[in-house]
Amino acid sequence: MIILSSSDRFEELTRYLCQERSMSIIGQTGYLICQKMEKNSGDTNRLSMTFQKNIIHERKERYLSGHIEQDRGKRKALLDRLLEMHMETEELSEEDIWEEVNTFVLAGHETVSSAIVWALYLIGLHCDVQEKIHDELDKVFGEDTKRPVTEKDLNELQYLDCVLKETMRVYPTAHSFGRQMPEDTNICGHI
Repeated sequence: MIILSSSDRFEELTRYLCQERSMSIIGQTGYLICQKMEKNSGDTNRLSMTFQKNIIHERKERYLSGHIEQDRGKRKALLDRLLEMHMETEELSEEDIWEEVNTFVLAGHETVSSAIVWALYLIGLHCDVQEKIHDELDKVFGEDTKRPVTEKDLNELQYLDCVLKETMRVYPTAHSFGRQMPEDTNICGHI
C-alpha cells in the first residue's frame, strides 16, 4: 500500500469530485466512465474521511496544547469553534464535528467544480472571450509558465475575474435555497 501525503490525498479527492460534477454535463456519454468511477468511489470516500478526520485530530491536538487559545486576536475557523463546543460543553461528538466538516468540504468542492465546468463550457462557446483571456494570461505571465501564481497575479487578471463572475450569474452554483416559514408573514398587506 502506498502512503500518500495529505496534499496528494486532497488532490486525488479533488480530481474525483471534479470528474463526478463534469458527468452531469456530459450526460449519457459519461455513463461508462461513471461505472469505473463508482468502483473507485468507496476508496475515495474512505480517503476523504481519513483526510478530514486527520485534520480534526490535528486541530484537536493543537487545541489541547493551548495553541488555539494563543490566537485570541484572530478570528477562529469553524473547526476551532466546533472543537471548543466539543471540549467545553460536549454538545457535539467527534462524529458530529466530522459530519459538519464533511458537509463544508463537499459543498465547497461541488460549487467550485460546478463553476469551473460552466466557465469552461461558456469559454468554449465564445472564441473571442477565450482569446481575450489568453491575451490577458500572456500579459500577466509572459513566457514564464512554470512560476507559481501569486495574489498580485490574480488581482491583475481582471477580465478573467469578470468572465468567472458572469459565469456564476448565468449558471449560479447555488441558485436557490429552500426555506420554510413557521408562520404566515404579512408584507404590504399580502400573506
